[in-house]
Amino acid sequence: MSCLSETAELAVSELVGNVVRHVPDSYYTFRLLRQPKGVRVEVVDDCPELPRPCEAGGFDESGRGLALLAL
Repeated sequence: MSCLSETAELAVSELVGNVVRHVPDSYYTFRLLRQPKGVRVEVVDDCPELPRPCEAGGFDESGRGLALLAL
């Protein structure tokens, strides 16, 4: 179960971090739903634009959130 909680924690931090960083004046809702085979993590914001993937540089730690969540 610790692997699931670590994965959920990483997903939550990526999702919420992206909202705070890219849409700082946005209102958002966070939901963590327990399901039979795991959990579902959702963040909904009021920004009308869809998120755009970007390329991460070799040594920087940004630009990987959407790719990480797509796994």
